[in-house]
Amino acid sequence: RAYDPDFLFMWPAATISVMGGAVASKVMQDVKQAAGKEFTPFQAHQLEEKFKLESSALYSSARLWDDGIILPNQTRDKLITCLDICSRLRPNQESRFGIFRM
Repeated sequence: RAYDPDFLFMWPAATISVMGGAVASKVMQDVKQAAGKEFTPFQAHQLEEKFKLESSALYSSARLWDDGIILPNQTRDKLITCLDICSRLRPNQESRFGIFRM
């Protein structure tokens, strides 16, 4: 939502995160070691699993961070519908940019 889109949909296999679980685990291990604390392999595994769960499309949509999950073969129809809605809401507004694919 950082770019203030009118609509935001996700495909079922999409993920949303700043970094993956393995990278986050390594960063946390480095931070803990720098602080003189232990970061066990079990904690690393737990953190990786948490990232895997919380970056999924289902997790995102369940928290209303997007407008829903659509199947890839529904993309064209959804895009047509959304562009139609936008053109009706702001019929005379010129766009300063195109469509973002993220």
